[in-house]
Order: sequence, then structure tokens, then C-alpha cells
Amino acid sequence: MKGFNKWVAISAAAILVFAMLIPGAAGLSEQGLRSIGLMLSFLLLVIFEVLPPAMVSLLFLALAPIMGVTKSFAATVTGFASPIPWFILSSFGIAMAFSQVPLSSRIWIALAKLSGRSIRLFLLAFMASAALISAALSAIPTTVLFLSMAEHILNVYQDEALRRASAKTFMIAIPIATFSGGLMTPIGSSISMLCF
Repeated sequence: MKGFNKWVAISAAAILVFAMLIPGAAGLSEQGLRSIGLMLSFLLLVIFEVLPPAMVSLLFLALAPIMGVTKSFAATVTGFASPIPWFILSSFGIAMAFSQVPLSSRIWIALAKLSGRSIRLFLLAFMASAALISAALSAIPTTVLFLSMAEHILNVYQDEALRRASAKTFMIAIPIATFSGGLMTPIGSSISMLCF
């Protein structure tokens, strides 16, 4: 541990000790003060990278019940039990994996062949495929995926003015298509998951 990081770690530990010793203030309970102390210590350790972020996160998950912020370790991790954050994270993982393989470029090449020389027909086909994929994945990761595909398409343009005009069109069309596709099924959007 470097000299500066050592002082940051000592400061974080001092904040934790200070938070444990201070009684509750007016309008703020001891539990609230301890939560603030945990948060400040956590931020210090993460911002200055004293330890790897995963290690700091696990350490502070364990410290919450020890310091009396939560009643038990189970109560500390209860907020992670909701399926919606895990669904969105897995959707981002699928979208990132999809964008790293040549299949994504094959899709837009196939759409270009189907639409011929019509940019409007190409955009419609692009939006339809975004909507269909968004029905199975979350709308936000699908938008990220199709925006990265649109970036590859826009790199083909030689004329900068035409490229900018097309970029605006894609940047408006893709979120509209993925939002529309996300409404088709209950799993396509986190809002739909909450409603059902």
C-alpha cells in the first residue's frame, strides 16, 4: 500500500470509528449517522482505489450489520433480490456480447441488401429489427446495441453533411423503435415487468 493510500485507509477507518462513537443528533438516529459514516468511508476507499472496488463492496456489505446499520447480513443484501436489476444487467451483457461478434454487421448488411438503394426502407427495416430484438431484451441495452451498429453504418459515409443528417435520423429512430418493441412483451421493458 502506497503512503497516500495508507493515509486514505486510516482516514476511512477513523470515519467508521467516529460514526460508531457519536450518539444520534437532532433529527438523525445513531443508525443514520453510522450509515453516513459507512458511505463516506466507502467513497474514500473507492475513489482513491485503496483496494479493488469488488473487495471494498464486499467489505462494506459485511460492515453494515456489524455497525448496526442493518439488523442482519440477510437484511443488508435483501435489496439485491429483485429480478429487475439482474434482468437489465443480463440484457446489457447479451447486447455487449452480440456487438462483439460479426453477427451484428451481418444483420445490417442483410438489411441493406433487402432494402436496395432506399435509405427510408433501410431505416424502416433497421427500426423493425430493433423493435423485434427489444421485445426479448430490455429496451435500453437494445438501444445501445443498435446505436453501435448505426455508428458502423455511418462510418461508410464520405460526405460529412450527409453523415450528420443520417446520424440524427438514426439517433431519433432507434430509441423510438426499441421503446415500441419493448412494449410488445412483458419482458421487453422494466416498466412492463413492474406492471405485470
